[in-house]
Amino acid sequence: MGMFSGLFGKSYTQQEVMQKCMEAVHYYQQRNFKSAAVSFEEYFNMKGKGQFPLLDKEDAKMMVNLGLSRQYSNDINGAIEAFKKIIEIEPNFSDIYMMISICYYKLNNLPQAKQYWSFAQKYGCKHTSEPFELGIIKVNH
Repeated sequence: MGMFSGLFGKSYTQQEVMQKCMEAVHYYQQRNFKSAAVSFEEYFNMKGKGQFPLLDKEDAKMMVNLGLSRQYSNDINGAIEAFKKIIEIEPNFSDIYMMISICYYKLNNLPQAKQYWSFAQKYGCKHTSEPFELGIIKVNH
């Protein structure tokens, strides 16, 4: 048994995976974003893909939490990575494009920030109804 767990990784129960998720949510609610990001990453690693189909349905929501945790703990590139994974799951999730725009803005990458702002507008994000130059300042303050 030890040999197979080394080859294939540890197998987790749905209860163990959910406990890790609850830990991450707890850290997030306590505004301990660095610990929340670590716990959300561990949750995704434990959960895998396809092992718990009911949990897979929540991937986009949990990935938003991971992205925000990374963003709030100043891991802006990590946040962008998480948000882009959400687009793979939910390509019409307009608020995610806005979140990516904000991250690129924080990195001072204005061309990318403007591009993702326009994607957010295209998909109907209500927070991006104004032009980039006006809207990004309102969203960030």
